[in-house]
Amino acid sequence: MPPKTADPAVRNPYPNGVIHASNRRSDRDVMQGHFAMVDLSDPEARAGVEAAVGEYAGSSVYGVYDRPAELDEHGWPLRAFVTLRDENACTVVVPYSSLRPSQPGRRS
Repeated sequence: MPPKTADPAVRNPYPNGVIHASNRRSDRDVMQGHFAMVDLSDPEARAGVEAAVGEYAGSSVYGVYDRPAELDEHGWPLRAFVTLRDENACTVVVPYSSLRPSQPGRRS
């Protein structure tokens, strides 16, 4: 198993930017198919969400990280497709850096 490191120059050993338990760089990496919070204090994340659902009053939104939308030169996600888990239930594209893993059993 690769060591846990926050060094972005370490190449992702899995194709297509897959993030799961064996290649997470730190506990802040969100794994594919897992619940995550999108931090809407990031202007690009807010713009991505509001482009799909209109003005959003909250500071974060809950969703599922589906897959990378864009990768860096080392194979790590830069932007992500996220399916919102609210009344909108739509897919948005946000910066991967705006995602935070959701706590087990919670939506925050």
